[in-house]
Amino acid sequence: AFAGATVHDFFNWLSVLVLLPLEIATGYLEKLTDLIVESFNIQSGENAPDLLNVITDPLTHSIVQ
Repeated sequence: AFAGATVHDFFNWLSVLVLLPLEIATGYLEKLTDLIVESFNIQSGENAPDLLNVITDPLTHSIVQ
């Protein structure tokens, strides 16, 4: 378990060392995330879908039964 945690820690540090400078220099991650979110066509305001209920209603219904 300790070896696995150590590998996970190194992965996290290497991700920060690679992705943080990339994001600061280019804004690539923000642009990519914006494109992904816009592709979902999620409406805001009163017409917004209740996304959490779509996920939880089937499970809640089966538990109540």
